[in-house]
Amino acid sequence: MYVGVCYMTEAGRASQYYVPRVPTPASRLVIPIISGLALVASVLWFKMRTGGRSGDTPKVIGISTDLMSPAAFQTEMVIATSIAHMCAIFGLTLFFMGGSAAGFLPYAAGSALVDLLVILPAALRYWSESERRQTTSAGPFGGSGA
Repeated sequence: MYVGVCYMTEAGRASQYYVPRVPTPASRLVIPIISGLALVASVLWFKMRTGGRSGDTPKVIGISTDLMSPAAFQTEMVIATSIAHMCAIFGLTLFFMGGSAAGFLPYAAGSALVDLLVILPAALRYWSESERRQTTSAGPFGGSGA
């Protein structure tokens, strides 16, 4: 989606009515810092809010092995994904301020990496563990198993 927006905007820059905007030096310094902090905040938020309750094997004695409810897990996952996508949105902001489409790619890649390396594997573990627990608690015919 972000790449499509960049492509359409690049095509609009070829127009005779396009007036280039130049990002300020401060924005070129502050936006990458804020973007990196958003990625770190996303990972920390997700790990702190779902740690040990998303199908992970607890690494510390005393962490509950109870799974979160599906609604609670999805809420934390959506919040973490939103925080991670702030990085791509900041990249789009720089792009709309006159940056190049190639300059946007590191921001999009950062968001995609957090999604693919942190959030997606935890979500897959959660849903497989949730499904496993449901099938073992239900008997062979869907009863209580007792």
